Amino acid sequence: MTENHLGDNESEGDAPDDDDDLDEELAFEEWKVRELSRVRKEKEERESAIKEREDTLRRRNMTDDERRMEDMMLGKHVGKDKGTIKFMQKYYHKGAFYMDDDSLKVEDDVRRRSYNEPTLEDKFDKTQMPKPMQVKNFGRSGQTKWTHLANEDTTQWDSAWAQETHVATKMQHKMSGVGNIDAAFKRRKKKNPE
Repeated sequence: MTENHLGDNESEGDAPDDDDDLDEELAFEEWKVRELSRVRKEKEERESAIKEREDTLRRRNMTDDERRMEDMMLGKHVGKDKGTIKFMQKYYHKGAFYMDDDSLKVEDDVRRRSYNEPTLEDKFDKTQMPKPMQVKNFGRSGQTKWTHLANEDTTQWDSAWAQETHVATKMQHKMSGVGNIDAAFKRRKKKNPE
């Protein structure tokens, strides 16, 4: 009695249940179900691996045109319509993390939204504004002078590279990719020592 004595505050009702194997037949049946499902899953995985190998071998033996036709029939490589963005609209990249198919099961998941839709200041048309106001961050301290450099000619015609001098032409002949493209493939005639 003194060895098994519990304290005044404790009772046997608080002790965890240690009767694991009361119904051995039920436990055995549950184990059989688990084992059969595991065996079935392994068999399906083996069969799918064999089928995938056979499909890979079949596609390797096809010509490029046959593969392309099969891809078109299956709907592979179909481009997604990204939509158009407005003039000077900010670009957001959706990111590459946490975008696997397992985590995107719900259709209205936030990560499925379109990142090309305009937000906040991009919702109005900037082309209707005067030319000086069609810049990034107009009126703010981080304002830039340029929309983009595609419509700016930054060529400096008075630079040393653009001059038609003896030194510049000599340097251009030494540079690769600036000569006559057809002359590179012509056979050169050997000079006969006469």
